[in-house]
Formats: sequence, structure tokens, C-alpha cells
Amino acid sequence: MRVKANFSVFGRKLPSGKKVYYYHCYDAKGKRQWAKSTGKTKKTEAVLHCMDLFRAGLLIPEQKVPTFAEFSEGWWDIETYSYLKRRQLQEPAAETTIHSHRGNFKNHIKDYFAKYKLDEITPDVIEGWLLHMSEKTGLKENKKAAGKKLNAKTVNLAYVTLKLMMNEAARKKLIKSNPCKEVKKLKEVAERG
Repeated sequence: MRVKANFSVFGRKLPSGKKVYYYHCYDAKGKRQWAKSTGKTKKTEAVLHCMDLFRAGLLIPEQKVPTFAEFSEGWWDIETYSYLKRRQLQEPAAETTIHSHRGNFKNHIKDYFAKYKLDEITPDVIEGWLLHMSEKTGLKENKKAAGKKLNAKTVNLAYVTLKLMMNEAARKKLIKSNPCKEVKKLKEVAERG
């Protein structure tokens, strides 16, 4: 079995004509990382720079995990968000479905999760949100629901929106897996009229 080196150094000629050395390295899973500049113009200096980074544990910079607010910027806007553009090409959603997700996001998800980093949104956090939602009252704009607690169906629809968004975060490898997969929906009870 061939053993991979911690890094490899190679030169690149810049548009200015100057040659700068870059390096490739591998993460803990053996996945090759993108090329990073050493800023050095001599190979020996570039190798020494990489060795220093390796000894300091900085050869592979930690990937910054975005906050939910950063991640969700522009979501549910079909004109600007790539997820919706891609989805419309693969599994088109009706405008009413997108409108429903947009409302769930705006009214029930956005502010609650905004300050959390994506990897801080655990099953416990989601269950806390579901509990919060089950105790929340309807919006004043909706005369039927104003002042009444949200029913389980409304909470579950918001949960579906969150689950969809977290699936996309996992697909983009911003988180290891979707924490919603470990959380059950609320039990819906048929309302009597």
C-alpha cells in the first residue's frame, strides 16, 4: 500500500510572470484539499513553510462553519438561490409549495436559528424548537390563528422546511449529517369542528 505524503509542493506561474509555490495536502479522511499558496518563490522555502505549518497543526486550515443566518441568506427566492434553481430543473415544486416554505422560514425558522452555527444545530436544539413552536401563538395577521397556539400540523410543516434546508447543508458538506433525521414530528390530532 502506498503511503501519501503530508503535502506536496508545486510551482504556478502567475499572470504577472512571477512563479509562486503552492501546496496540496490531505484531510483526516484522505481527501485531497484544494491548492493553497505558500507565498514563497523558492521551492525550499515553500517546503520549510509547509513543514512549519504541519508542526503547528495549521497545514489544513479549519473550514469555517457558517451560521444559519449566513447559510439561509436568500433561501426560498427562486430567482437568486441555487438550491431552488437546481430543484426546479430536477423536481419542480409548485409556486404554492415554495410560498409555503418561504412563509415557514420567515415566520418560524429564520429568527430562532439565526445565531446558531450549522454544526450547533443538534437534535436537542431542534426538539427545543419544536417545543417552543408548540407553545407559540398564531400571528396577528391571521385572524383565525391570532392568539391561539399553533397546531401540530403547522409545526410539522415548518419542521419539513427546516429538514429540507438541513438536508442541503449536509449535501454541501457544511455539516456531517442532517440532525433532523433523529427528530420525530409532532403527533397530529384531528380537530373536531
